[in-house]
Amino acid sequence: NGQSYDGRLTYYYPNGGEGWCWKLGGISNGERAIALTYTMMSQEWCGVNVCISYAPTGRSTTAVIKDMCPDAICSWGHMDTTTPVWDALGVPLSVGLVTSGLTWWKC
Repeated sequence: NGQSYDGRLTYYYPNGGEGWCWKLGGISNGERAIALTYTMMSQEWCGVNVCISYAPTGRSTTAVIKDMCPDAICSWGHMDTTTPVWDALGVPLSVGLVTSGLTWWKC
């Protein structure tokens, strides 16, 4: 639909466990996967390839939605991702939470 979202970013380690989109199988720590905020998540998002851009580094990457972030911190637009997404965007994990400069959309 061409819509883009401003979001926040955190990271987690799925350790091969199945995400909310369990039909897609286990999620490895080495893949670029997304747990989308519970405020947006639905079956329609499962398996969707997403383009992510981070303005402060000028870098972009893609990742696949495979899980849901149930926590209160995961407000509208929030993505909890595996660490390779952070690496691709050039964001140090020590940042912990990205609150601005992040835009994402369906590729």
